[in-house]
Parts: sequence; structure tokens; C-alpha cells
Amino acid sequence: YIKNTGYVAPAEMFVGYTRKYSMAVWTGYSNRLTPIVGDGFYVAAKVYRSMMTYLSEDNNPGDWTMPEGLYRSGEFVFKKGARSAWTAPRPQQAPTPESSSSTSESSTSQSSSTTPSTNNSANNNTNNQQPNTTPGQQN
Repeated sequence: YIKNTGYVAPAEMFVGYTRKYSMAVWTGYSNRLTPIVGDGFYVAAKVYRSMMTYLSEDNNPGDWTMPEGLYRSGEFVFKKGARSAWTAPRPQQAPTPESSSSTSESSTSQSSSTTPSTNNSANNNTNNQQPNTTPGQQN
């Protein structure tokens, strides 16, 4: 149990670029059940900033004009119109036993009605798929 009043996530990523470099920084744990909390959400952005600062030490980039559609907030630059705060997704209701059985029947009938295709990539996909069956039903 994690007592936390802020956000919790299994991983964090920051991606950016300059005229010379592009970089993506991922931080997280191999066990997705070990969450990132609190100030951990800034780690990827700070690693990115530190590395880009190091890479540009001997390079005098000159004046830089921020592209349209961006704004600076503190140490970071963001795209205008982007969500400024994370919002929790709506909780999903668990399916009732009736709806889950009709879903599996629906997917079974869909998978059994496929027809051969002359497209090689479609044939490869079809050959790699396992048939969808319900107990007591034969292909």
C-alpha cells in the first residue's frame, strides 16, 4: 500500500530536441508495480536538461527564437493547448456475466468468418493468430 496524495505512475518519459540532437529519456522500474511518485516525475526532464547542457557546453548556439505554439513555465517549455494537469480517467464498470459471454460469442463469430486474402501480410497475420473458441465448440 502506498500512501500518496499526488500522482502515481509506473514510468515517466521526456522527449525533446535541439538543432543538433534529439533525445528521449525514460525512467521507471522493471517491476511496473513499483510506482513513481512525487518529485520522481521530474527525473526524466532533469536528466534531459542536464545531458543537453553537457552536450552543448562547447557549442555556442547563438540566439534562439522559441517556435510558435510553445511557452516557458519555470525551467521547462510546453506546447500551448496541451493539458497542464493530469486528470484521472473515469473508472470503468466491471462487465456483467451476461455482457461478457455475449462479447466472447461475438468475437468467436467474427474470427470464424474470415476469408483468405491475396495480400501476403494479411495472410501472415491470419496464420499467426490462434482460433477463438468457446468451451464445447469445435473449429
